[in-house]
Amino acid sequence: CQDACPAKTNIPGYIRCINEKRYGRAYELNRGANILPGVLGRICSRPCESACRHGEPDNGESVGICHLKRGCADLKSPMHRIVEGLYSPTGKTVAVVGSGPAGLAVAHDLAILGHKAVIFETMEKPGGMLMYGIPEFRLPRDLLMLEINNVLRLGVDLKTSQTIGSDFSLASLQEDYDAVVVATGCMKPRRLGIEGEDLENVYHGLDFMKEINAGQMPFVGNNVAVIGAGFTAVDCARSAVRLGAVDVKINIRKTIEYMRIDETEKHEARFEGIVTHTLVQPSRILGTEGKVSGIEFVRTRLDPMDEPSFRVSVPIKNSEFIIPCDSVIAALGQTPDIDDLSPGLGGMEKESHLTSVDGVFAAGDFVTGASDVISAIAGGRQCAHAIDEYLTGLTRKQKVVRLESHASTDRLRSYDFIKKIQMNTIDIERLH
Repeated sequence: CQDACPAKTNIPGYIRCINEKRYGRAYELNRGANILPGVLGRICSRPCESACRHGEPDNGESVGICHLKRGCADLKSPMHRIVEGLYSPTGKTVAVVGSGPAGLAVAHDLAILGHKAVIFETMEKPGGMLMYGIPEFRLPRDLLMLEINNVLRLGVDLKTSQTIGSDFSLASLQEDYDAVVVATGCMKPRRLGIEGEDLENVYHGLDFMKEINAGQMPFVGNNVAVIGAGFTAVDCARSAVRLGAVDVKINIRKTIEYMRIDETEKHEARFEGIVTHTLVQPSRILGTEGKVSGIEFVRTRLDPMDEPSFRVSVPIKNSEFIIPCDSVIAALGQTPDIDDLSPGLGGMEKESHLTSVDGVFAAGDFVTGASDVISAIAGGRQCAHAIDEYLTGLTRKQKVVRLESHASTDRLRSYDFIKKIQMNTIDIERLH
């Protein structure tokens, strides 16, 4: 499980602390690896649980690692203070463009390593996708701000409402700082590329969630068609239900097992009455007087010649059909928005995080493409240590693994049959 975690969180260690009711120490072990334990305890994609040996055949369900992370964050004493082991100040300054998971992780580790990190954020509040792309019923904003402030109190400066290209340029940051990190994520929605996409009440997933998280109430009507197979698609569908929609359908090109979400998200969607239509692909959006009135789909099939994990959906000729709807939400993912960045900012190396521009690094989804929060945090931490080597010429922090042999884990067979407990969520009648 620990190896499956991109941030290499000490999972056995913090579970042991929880068993001993040392919730503060469990939180410290988490935060030392993944920066935002309370956040991840609610929205992590849980690669550790997929790798958990207790989820193998005849071993019952995997350990509820994510919920345990949430537990230690919720149960630790509010008076518990974490003392970071800080390196001596180096006098070096680093500009971090973007305050999403990767940007926060970069700034966190740079501060611990003794460098002065300054975050530039285009929005009014920090957090990036965490603040504006995830609904509050999944991620309470007071918790998010608490953990962001834990990063800032290390001496990290935050400048909000600062947009690259209008308020500052990459070149100006290069002049003023010893290094620059681009961690702007993937904030440019992918378009459907079909007729009718510009009709009123057609939304793109991230823009739809931004409106809701900014306190606006976009029109959805009674019947909503959501296009997409990832977390954002499900978030949009569940948000539409909370906005009063009666019939919400998620439409995907493949079958349910190919959806890029975990079983918990599938369960929550079903519980809230959201139906998933499989093997369908949108071909055009219909409108009346400039507004959405329906959407046409073509049925698809999975190519049997492909490998099971990479099967391609193939449109079936003459299989078109139309469903009426009042709004369409296209949640097909996002790409990096590089329009205002230097045209020479290419050739990024995933290992060193250094771009083709000297002294300019990149981290998180801006490098990898849209991924998940825990991967962005892991990438941000790796980037911070690459910057530290660049600034100091030294490798100042290395991982040491100590292996001990144990004849028995004292784990009882009955543990395999303990059911996971479903976490509480905000009532469906409430947006916040």
